[in-house]
Amino acid sequence: MAGEALREIAERQYGLITREQVLKWFSSAAITRRLTSGAWVRALSHVYRLAGVPVTWHQQAFAATLLAGQGSALSHYGAAFLFRLDGLSERPPRPIDITVPRNRHLAAHGLKVHRYSKDLPFKFIRNLRVTSLTRTLIDLSAVVTPVDLEFALDSAQRRFPRLGEWLDRDLASLPRCGPRAAGVLRELLALRTDGHTDSPLEVLLRRTLRQSNLPRPSLRYEVFDDDGAYVMRLDFCWPLHRVALHVDSYRWHFQRERFERDARQRSRLAALGWLSLTVTRQSLAHPHWLHDLAQTLAAREPQLRLAV
Repeated sequence: MAGEALREIAERQYGLITREQVLKWFSSAAITRRLTSGAWVRALSHVYRLAGVPVTWHQQAFAATLLAGQGSALSHYGAAFLFRLDGLSERPPRPIDITVPRNRHLAAHGLKVHRYSKDLPFKFIRNLRVTSLTRTLIDLSAVVTPVDLEFALDSAQRRFPRLGEWLDRDLASLPRCGPRAAGVLRELLALRTDGHTDSPLEVLLRRTLRQSNLPRPSLRYEVFDDDGAYVMRLDFCWPLHRVALHVDSYRWHFQRERFERDARQRSRLAALGWLSLTVTRQSLAHPHWLHDLAQTLAAREPQLRLAV
C-alpha cells in the first residue's frame, strides 16, 4: 500500500518524493536503508528521487520547489526558460533560480536563492510553480542586459497582447525601493505604443533604428490600394516617404508559398509608388543598409507627391 501511494506521488512530482511525505509510512532508519541500498537517490536535502527515474532539468527545478516549500517559486532565468522568452530559453539555465519568503532560511544547495517581502504572484507551468510573467520580466530587468530584456519583452507581448497593461499595473505597485533596473522596463514599454515586433531579428532592427538619427518608422503598417483592397502589412515603413523596410529571414521567407506571396505583394506595393528595401540577419551586421535607408529617405522627402 505504501509503495503504491509513493509511486502515485512520485508520478506527479517528476519521480521525486520528500522526507516529509514518506515519514507517514517509513521511519528514519527505513529511509536511510533505502538511500543506502540505492532504491532512492538524494536529489536535494530531504528530497529523494526514485531509482531508475532519469534526471532532467524540470525534475531538478521541481526538487528546488519541494525543498523551498510553500510560498516559493522558480524565478528569473528559470522562469524565463519556462515561459519560452526569446534569448533566454535556448537551454536550461543553471544554477536554478528560486524565490522564497524573506524570513525563510534556505541553504543554496547549488541553487540561486532570491527573497521577497510582499506576496509573490505565481502560476503553474508543467506542474512547476513559477513567478507570474509580469513578475518574471520585472525580476529579469535587474539581471539581464537591456537587449536581452527587449527580446524577452517582445516575445511575451506577441503571445499576450494585454501584457503592457499588466506590466503598467504591477510596475506602479512596486515600492519606491523596488528594482532600480525596472526603469529600463518602463522605458521599453513606453517605446511600444505602436506595437510589438514579430521576431528577434525585428527587435535588433528596431533597436538600431532607435539609436540612429532617422525618422521614427511605423510598425506593422497595412497598405491598401485606391479601391480599398488590402495589399500587405509592412514590418517597418515611412508612409509619408512611401519607403518600406522588409525584414526577411531564410526560415520564414524561403518557403515556396510565402516566397511567391511576398513577390506578388511587393510588386503591387511598387505599383502604388512604394520603394522597398530589405534587411536580413547577415546584412544587419553591416552598416551599409542603414546608409542606403538614410539616402533613400532623403531622396523621397515627405512633401514629394508620388503619382499613383
